[in-house]
Amino acid sequence: MFKINSDLAIGNTGKSLNTLNTEVETLKPVLLYSSNGTNTTADLSDSAANYTYLEIFYRDYDKHYGSVKVYEPNNKMVWAVAGYINDNLNGGNLKFGKFTITDSQIKRTRTCQMDSGSTAYMNCSYLYIVRVLGYK
Repeated sequence: MFKINSDLAIGNTGKSLNTLNTEVETLKPVLLYSSNGTNTTADLSDSAANYTYLEIFYRDYDKHYGSVKVYEPNNKMVWAVAGYINDNLNGGNLKFGKFTITDSQIKRTRTCQMDSGSTAYMNCSYLYIVRVLGYK
């Protein structure tokens, strides 16, 4: 039976198996928020400042889903877009939402909806944050 020395360098990386395992672990996303959806504030389980990227998953009230990934997310604003075209191609709508990321909160600060036929609704709460992942 062989025993692997986890402190030995792997190939020409100069890194041990333990070091490589640690680096791989940091690539795994951390779940910071999960719910059926909030259209006000998502309270994260950790500060956005501790992550290189945040991925925000959202939906609209019609259950159309999307996501946006934000680099160095703390104290940033990001826009999310959801929408659809009717199956018979005679109409549809778009929903836009602005989210502000500050420390351990993501707040929906503005949304609007535009329907086919040029109807626009401002400051409506049509986008919901359902999940947030953090990447170190």
